[in-house]
Amino acid sequence: MLKGFNQQAKTTTEVLFKVMDMLDKNREHVRTKHKKIYTAELVEALFSSPIITPVTLGKKLDVNYRTASRYLAELAKGKVLREKYAGKYHLFINKPLLDLLKK
Repeated sequence: MLKGFNQQAKTTTEVLFKVMDMLDKNREHVRTKHKKIYTAELVEALFSSPIITPVTLGKKLDVNYRTASRYLAELAKGKVLREKYAGKYHLFINKPLLDLLKK
């Protein structure tokens, strides 16, 4: 049983370090390629909610819905996020992060 706990701890630690590395790379990418909209809080919000809507981002960053929508649209245009509609909801997906967390 302890071997199982040990293996799970190793796997969790590996995934955590990969997420932290991905966060750093995304932060640097957004900082260099999307200078007008970059804030550390924006990138952290994308990692705290891998699937996010403009309303949710607006609340997290304390900005207007339209501003949050513009930020997300620019990141989707820059291939940082994927854009998807699900019924009346406009979703933006951090696909690489979701794929990593699914493993």
